[in-house]
Amino acid sequence: MTAECATDASFGPAVGACRGGFDFTLAFEDIMLGLVPQASLLLLAPLRLATLSRRRGKLAQSSHLGFLKIVATLLYSVSSVLLLIFWSKTEAFRTRVSTATAAFEFAASLAVLILSYTEHRRAIRPSHLLQCFLLVLLVCDAVRLRTLFLMHYPSDLVSCLSVHAVLTGMLLVLESLDKRELLAPAPPGTRLSPEATLGLFSTRLFWHLNSLFWTGTARLPFSALIIRVPPPPYLPLACGALS
Repeated sequence: MTAECATDASFGPAVGACRGGFDFTLAFEDIMLGLVPQASLLLLAPLRLATLSRRRGKLAQSSHLGFLKIVATLLYSVSSVLLLIFWSKTEAFRTRVSTATAAFEFAASLAVLILSYTEHRRAIRPSHLLQCFLLVLLVCDAVRLRTLFLMHYPSDLVSCLSVHAVLTGMLLVLESLDKRELLAPAPPGTRLSPEATLGLFSTRLFWHLNSLFWTGTARLPFSALIIRVPPPPYLPLACGALS
């Protein structure tokens, strides 16, 4: 038996005095923390796939990273199927959108599988879309998992959601790893800057500058560590016009 509250079937968002007064209603979590993130990915994934379909493969070789991504996304999809089965067959309390949320989660897991494979082969940097989605989903799953624990849901459903959250975190780590060493050689006369292959977190937190800060004072000359950017082709013409 679950310990649902009288307000769990309503949108809320606060559950009221139930569960210590510090929780969302189950209906609010199913809609805002489950249905909305999954539906957002399903809307954005086709647009991203359409962009990637016009690009050529960027990898020069296969790697363990690509294999681990495939395995992790397959396990992620399997856990989504199990969640859909458990939500469909459980006799515990469900809102009107609990099963629909699980169905959207399964559809989104297939989108993650396709998008992860395509991004790995055709993009030079980690997928910002997948990183953002998985980070948001990890936080949402943690909140929903806490609620299911407090409501004393069946152990099989709670365990499946726990595994699903762990796989989400694993996928987030894999999708954040740099793949610069796996890329095909750049055309002659061109060079990729370090920023061109960075993921979402490295870009926002400037992790790629850590090695420069750590070794800058230990190696001489310091100018050897500075990234040299070639001048733009129009610079000589502009200088000639000014002179």
